Amino acid sequence: PATLAEGYQFQAISNGTSFIVTVPPGGVKEGQTFSVPFSPTDQVIMAESTPMVGGKGAIGDDLDMMPHGAWKDGLCGCLNFGLCHPSLCNAIFCQLVLAGQVLTRLRRNWLSLPAEPSAYKNTTKIMLAITIVYCLAARILQPKPDHEVLVTPSGEIIVVDVGDPSPLWQVFLFHLCSLAFGLFALYTIMKVRGAVREKYRIPEKQCSGMEDCCCAFWCACCTVAQAARHTANYEQRRALCCSDTGLPAPAPVLIV
Repeated sequence: PATLAEGYQFQAISNGTSFIVTVPPGGVKEGQTFSVPFSPTDQVIMAESTPMVGGKGAIGDDLDMMPHGAWKDGLCGCLNFGLCHPSLCNAIFCQLVLAGQVLTRLRRNWLSLPAEPSAYKNTTKIMLAITIVYCLAARILQPKPDHEVLVTPSGEIIVVDVGDPSPLWQVFLFHLCSLAFGLFALYTIMKVRGAVREKYRIPEKQCSGMEDCCCAFWCACCTVAQAARHTANYEQRRALCCSDTGLPAPAPVLIV
């Protein structure tokens, strides 16, 4: 169905029996035919999900089994589904919400820990609330400038005093809130990527032991978007910006 690297795994069905196919050495090209051994006694279920119901955007089936051993696409595959795809919009403008949607699919709470339904179903809402609280706090605590830089018609640059600066406590709280929110976002996206790798047995390739942290630190947007693409079949299911899982309700939730 696609160009796949050596060792890539996906689910196939033969006579109603599901089994895992491992791409042979050398990989395969899209449209290429290849053969693999099949033993009904050795079948393995890669992942399970709750059934979907019919309706617009639903395929009336269980969520397609996700591949093990390798990512579905690269870290820079953000535009694979277009510039206006809901998952990409959330990754750019509200990363914690998209992280919450992925965690909900994986049945994890807002601390990225496995949880009961009463906890993980609120993960996205909690992430949204944290984002809103931070934005409001940052707006209220934003230090005001004590001077402005103006350019005269003649091209001269002058500095104008506009009043007393913000008190030190306000500046301190503003930077403290920004630091706390930034560290929480880094921690969350790092844990989201780690949870996806753990579930799908995806090994690290760079920065052994620190790959998730490095990806989250250097490109949080790409990292959380990749995790979202790996835990949803966007080829067949439409995405939503504002739902608990980023998918139409009733959304599938993977059984960990």
